[in-house]
Parts: sequence; structure tokens; C-alpha cells
Amino acid sequence: MINDYKNQDKVFEAFCLAFSEKRLNKYLQNENSNIVDAIALYYWNIELSQALYPALQIFEIVFRNSLHRAIADLFKNDYWFDEDFLRAREKQIICEVKYSLKRQNKSLDPNNMVTELSLGFWTSLLETHYEHEQILWPKLLPNVFPHISKKYRTRSYLSKAVSRIRKLRNRVFHYEPIWYWDNLLSQYESLLYLIGCLSPVSLEYLKTFNCFKTLHAEGYIRAQGKSSSIFLENPKTPT
Repeated sequence: MINDYKNQDKVFEAFCLAFSEKRLNKYLQNENSNIVDAIALYYWNIELSQALYPALQIFEIVFRNSLHRAIADLFKNDYWFDEDFLRAREKQIICEVKYSLKRQNKSLDPNNMVTELSLGFWTSLLETHYEHEQILWPKLLPNVFPHISKKYRTRSYLSKAVSRIRKLRNRVFHYEPIWYWDNLLSQYESLLYLIGCLSPVSLEYLKTFNCFKTLHAEGYIRAQGKSSSIFLENPKTPT
């Protein structure tokens, strides 16, 4: 049991063995930090990542579905990913996804393709190339983001905003530190805004179980209290 450890050195050694010293060192804020601080921050980072998951999941699903529908309508073809407008890089991704689906004995229908394509692929469709000769943009903006304000209704703004969300998503999904980001709260607000621009009903649904702001404001204090219990000399025995 972890409460059997009687000193910080042994706890630090055990945590380093489990999580790696290199990973835990990212949670030592400065030369005055100690393992108690690091483990509390690690705990807080997990809570923040956990709280971000619903919004990141909803955004990715709603964004790719909205973009898929808009492109399918544009080309009058649900299998638009077989059209010739894609760059070589995106075509290669399409080929890899088809190969993966075939190996799983799944059909290459639009539903499976949309699900299997990564957020990186969908984000790439917002790049400048797809505005040249108006291949996709700006004509798809009203269909993909029907509720966005005129001020932000540009491919350039959306490309940057979605790229930031993708970076945050990758940090969370790959278990990397996000607790120290100065703009984490503003990024979260941007994430909510884009979800609302895509689908207001999805944003309302998200609000029913959202707790990120509370954890962001108070999480480290709570995390200190929870994680410090592993250092108790005489932990209480559950009754």
C-alpha cells in the first residue's frame, strides 16, 4: 500500500519507478519545489485533462461531421475523399485509412472513413491551399460554422483556432503537462465558442457536466489536500 511509505524519498523513488523521473521533473516548478508539490501538480494535471475531455471529444466529433457534410454537399458526393481536389499529403492519409479499414474487415463507407480520419487531417483542410481558387473556402464557412460571428468568419482565423485546439487535444490525449499554460482558460473559452459555432445544442449538452473552470480555479488546492495523504505517517484505517 502506498501509505506504508514513511518518507518523501521512498515515495519519490516509487513514483519515479512508476512514472519515470523525467516525466515527474516536469512538475517541479523551481529549485524550491519538492516531490509533494510535484505529485500534487501531477494530480491536478490529471484532473484538468479529465475535465477537458468532454469538450475536446465533442468538438472533434461535431467539427468533422460538419465539415464532412459540407464537403459532401459541395461535391454532391458522400465519397468526396475520392475526389481529386486533395493535396498529395491528404491523399496519402486517405490511402492509409482505407488500408487500415480493409485490415479490420470494415467497409470504406463515409461513416467509417469520417470516424477513422484524424483531427490532424480535418485541420489540414483549413489550410491556405484549400482557399486557393476557392476550392473549399470561404464558400463552406456558413455551412461548417453556421453560428459563427461575422468578425471571425474567415478561414485564417478558424485554421489558427482549430490548430490550437488540436495542440491542446494532443497534449491531453498524450498525458502531457498543461497545468502551467498561462492561456489555458482562454483556450478553453475558445473551444466552447467554436463548439457553439458548430452546434449550439452540443454546447448546451456539454454544459450539463462541465466542471473545468472550477477545477482550474481551485484544483491545485484540492489536489494538494488529496495527494498529501500518501505522506501521512499514520493514515487512518477505513472503517
